[in-house]
Amino acid sequence: MNVVKFLLILPTLIFAAQAQEPERVDPIADLSQAELEQQVLAVDNAMFEAAFGGCDAELLKKVFPDDHEFFHDLVGASHDSEAYWIGLFDEYFCTEKPIKRELVAGSHKVYPMHYYGALVYGENRYYMKNKEGEYELDDTGKYMHLWRLNDGQWELTRAISYDHQPPTDKTE
Repeated sequence: MNVVKFLLILPTLIFAAQAQEPERVDPIADLSQAELEQQVLAVDNAMFEAAFGGCDAELLKKVFPDDHEFFHDLVGASHDSEAYWIGLFDEYFCTEKPIKRELVAGSHKVYPMHYYGALVYGENRYYMKNKEGEYELDDTGKYMHLWRLNDGQWELTRAISYDHQPPTDKTE
């Protein structure tokens, strides 16, 4: 086929391809910024509470899809399924409760990711139990979560935990 013929049928090919694509639906199109922030921060905080405080395996199963990926600046990447995360939280965080997470007030931001969900980032303080069984500040870090809204259910598809620093003052 010569170039002229190809250029003549190209618009027809493009139109046919577009006609076969399913209509893209934006799951967050009807949400205001305030509604998006309220929903995403609620599920983000619930996920942290379920993981580190409440040990709510059912909630964790809902928010960790099989395509979840976790990236940590100190321990590397993990591409494990929700079964891995449930097991980890159940065996370690829920039995020993060695870590407590605290969101730094006012540090979070939520951005819409149209045709997907939302991006949220913020800063955390992590407390570890000392020999006396009391929590003391162990480190601080930042996080970025990519949430997908899938059939009305928020799913944490990508989590990045970075910039972990030892505390400058253990009395925080």
